[in-house]
Amino acid sequence: MIKELVTKGPKRDMDVKAPVDKFGRHFSNTIYTRILSNRETCYREWLAYSKKLDKLFCFCCKVFRTGHPKGGLDDEGYKDWRHASGRLKEHEVGLEHFKNMNEWFELRQRLKCKETIDKVAYEQFKKEKDYWKQVIIRIVALVKFLAKYGLAFRGTNEKLYKKGNGNFLGLVEMLEEFDPIMKEHVRRVLNEECHVHFLGHNIQNELIQLLGDKVRTEIIKKVKQAKYYSIILDCTPDTSHQEQMSIIVRYVNFNSSSVTVEESFLGFLVVDDTTGLGLFEVTCKELGSLGLDIGDMRGQGYNNGANMRGKNKGVQTRFLEKNPRAFYSACGCHSLNLALWQILKDNVKGLTLKSLSTTRWESRIDSIKPIKNQLGDVRKALREVRETDRDAKIISEAKSLEEYELGELSKVNVVSKRLQSKDFVLDVAIDEVDKLIKFFKNYREVGFSKALDEAREIANEIGVNGEFRKKHVIYRKKQFDESSSVEEVTFSPEEDFRLKTLNEAKLKECCYRLQDALKYEGDSDIDAKELYTELNLIKTFLPRHIDNPFDVLDYIFQRSTTYRNAINAYKVMLIIPVTVALAERSFSKLKLLKTYLRSTMSQERLNGLATISIESEILDTMDYKELIKSFSSKKR
Repeated sequence: MIKELVTKGPKRDMDVKAPVDKFGRHFSNTIYTRILSNRETCYREWLAYSKKLDKLFCFCCKVFRTGHPKGGLDDEGYKDWRHASGRLKEHEVGLEHFKNMNEWFELRQRLKCKETIDKVAYEQFKKEKDYWKQVIIRIVALVKFLAKYGLAFRGTNEKLYKKGNGNFLGLVEMLEEFDPIMKEHVRRVLNEECHVHFLGHNIQNELIQLLGDKVRTEIIKKVKQAKYYSIILDCTPDTSHQEQMSIIVRYVNFNSSSVTVEESFLGFLVVDDTTGLGLFEVTCKELGSLGLDIGDMRGQGYNNGANMRGKNKGVQTRFLEKNPRAFYSACGCHSLNLALWQILKDNVKGLTLKSLSTTRWESRIDSIKPIKNQLGDVRKALREVRETDRDAKIISEAKSLEEYELGELSKVNVVSKRLQSKDFVLDVAIDEVDKLIKFFKNYREVGFSKALDEAREIANEIGVNGEFRKKHVIYRKKQFDESSSVEEVTFSPEEDFRLKTLNEAKLKECCYRLQDALKYEGDSDIDAKELYTELNLIKTFLPRHIDNPFDVLDYIFQRSTTYRNAINAYKVMLIIPVTVALAERSFSKLKLLKTYLRSTMSQERLNGLATISIESEILDTMDYKELIKSFSSKKR
């Protein structure tokens, strides 16, 4: 330890802001300089100031003192700023101080020349230190690999080269065959030459937690740099019937080579109360622990559950009460699937090959395609079932299926897939859904008759009756409440050609509407007048090839950061979530990690594994130096 301290020397922060004592005095950098009687200055390189303790120390006396302390400078520190100057002069001319200074300089010189008396022992110590560092690096890599792919770590025992010792020790055994460091380490463990070997389950759990925390720290750093963010929440029960809520944060990432919108997984939260209030309180507590300000939230994305989207007691309403600028948008995929389900329920009667799902309607598209493309083979198989099976119900169903044909809905599937993309923004989503509505209106007028003609052609080819049975349909007039429509209050710069075609009056109106929407308690994220000026200027130099909001923001940001109002406007638009698809995908990891055999996994381990697995791209670019330093510094 002394050699490490001497090698590095006392550290100093020349920009430190020290607290003021009761006399109005505080530490100053001028204390580092001694003024001699002939007005010459001498630098006190032995003096060190602790920001944490707000005290002065003599570095050499603190390190090399052998007897009892003779003052605060070589023991607990000195902070009497009123008499500091006199005390320092008294200390620096003392015999003990000269002796310790001489020992410090001599050891520092010998370390530079590598000529210390314990040179051999020190080199052995350094070699051993490097060895353990290399061992830890390899163990971290193994933990990262298993966590990334959601594989189990432990088996029925924790001993090397024993049957059923699990994936972690199995990988250690495999690595030992090729890597000299692990070969030496395994040899030491098997020969019981070391008591601490870093291969047990406690070390695995600690590294999982450290890696997960490191990933979350990197995410939060990016979110704070972006300032504005949105949250995406969704809940599901795990295998132990514990309700788990996935929390996703959406933000603009300015750290990459180009500006991108990211949706990052922050963890699973245990939820005991699934009411709107319970989910709201758990989310607020988590955001607070992560250091994220609810006042910077600009979007919320949930499914269509009443506890989430409820206008009276739902999560979105409770967040809007704290921050009216946290705009809520229902999941586009859920809303689309529910609408399609209603269309099918009201208009399409008959049998399906799979059970119907109200929220995952598009999943049946892939099941329908083979029926259309290979209808002859399907009909042949159904006829065989009719002739060979003895169950009357199965025979009846096969006969019915043989006589019907299912249609293609690929246009709907394309829109549904696009809605699940994280770089899909609100205004483009509205356009796509509008196009889909027009498609359905057109299909109702001309498409259905065309589909009937195609069905008759297929029926003739396979030799079945091409006439459809007539059904008696009773039409009932339904009421539509037009007052439920929502007024559009958000401004969207949208694509560049739209920005360029806006006249000045319309552009100014949009800017002031956006200012009002982003205003709360007298503060607004943008200034309408300045935004109008910036957008008018941007229109003059924006290249023609830029045709989406991501590229517009990237071009503005890379060109200059002076367009702060335009940058803020685009940031708010881009982070409003369109779908909760990533939260749904995180449940796949949850089911992979917390299985029936691993139902008792701790929440910390689960979150660490899930974070590493889902956000593995962030982990791949990280430096392990700080991680290993924090791991090595802990007492075990």
